[in-house]
Amino acid sequence: MNILFVAADEDSEWSTSEWLCAIPAAAINRTGKHIARVVHRNQFLKDPVDPNWDIIVFERLLVSPFTEKIQECQSRGARVIARFDDNFALMPHYVSSAWLWRRSIVIGEKNGKAVGHKLQESMLKQFREGLGICDAASTPSRLLCQDYERYAKQMFYVPNFADLGNPAWTAPKPKHDGIIIGWGGGGTHKQSIRDSSILPALEIICRRYPEVKLMICGNEQWVKDELAKRIPEEQLIFKGWVPNEEWPRVVANFDIGLAPLAGSYDDRRSWVKVIDYTILGVPWVASNRPPYKSVQGGIKIHNKRKGWLRAIRTLLDKPSTYQRLSETGLRWSRAYAGIQNHCNVYLNMFDKVLRG
Repeated sequence: MNILFVAADEDSEWSTSEWLCAIPAAAINRTGKHIARVVHRNQFLKDPVDPNWDIIVFERLLVSPFTEKIQECQSRGARVIARFDDNFALMPHYVSSAWLWRRSIVIGEKNGKAVGHKLQESMLKQFREGLGICDAASTPSRLLCQDYERYAKQMFYVPNFADLGNPAWTAPKPKHDGIIIGWGGGGTHKQSIRDSSILPALEIICRRYPEVKLMICGNEQWVKDELAKRIPEEQLIFKGWVPNEEWPRVVANFDIGLAPLAGSYDDRRSWVKVIDYTILGVPWVASNRPPYKSVQGGIKIHNKRKGWLRAIRTLLDKPSTYQRLSETGLRWSRAYAGIQNHCNVYLNMFDKVLRG
């Protein structure tokens, strides 16, 4: 079987495409039985149609002119599977790409100033119609599958699996003083922090446990600003964006991981943030929301200040519970989180799509 993955992320924002395209493609190639390749969406448009591709996995941008190219590939025998991980209609207004998805406005530049151009046809309408053009669709969220299954010919739930062969997962844990509680997020995660009631809990934790430091990773400036108002400077560690392959080395600094979620948009996320913690044996505290329903190795709480406080204090004050959850997470991740044990999930999907 020959499989082409068409990635949507630019190099400067490369994250989702790692999980949806690069990791499964590398795992498929390691089987030695199939050939997989990853190309960027713009290269996909430029390249002539290759009739040797059996399956094309196309990420996210099911709009013109990509849909026309998809149909051209289908006419030459390829089956096309849409893969995506967002409900774009629920995207918070502050997310930069919400201008495109929810308002159908393309932001460009003219004379050094940002200008907007409204598309003639809604992005959401194009996306839904694009799903109908594809032979199947797949998401790493059961809720997303339910949201969009009426638009797709076939719908498959395929979780995001980690590449445990990345040597960063087994690098020695960095030594540090005190206790580091960590979280990482980008421009779509403001709601996760703002509406989960975690901020007042972290303020109390840092006041009661002076040995605790918060490590906040990524480019979500609002979160950094809010914490800077509440937490002493000496208890804050801010770290910028790092390439995806280096992220495990950052998470290895954490003694406790945080995974707050809030709202319908967050409910459609995948389990990625929490499985990062489990793979490294980092106990975590997470919102008890759909993405983390089956994951083990931490404490799930309802989004109340007292829930965050109680769970974080449990991990700080009870070494036996901390150790038990660390070991549980490690066992769970070895069984369920790695692509090497689940490459067949992709291959089975491909077989079903090829059979129609």
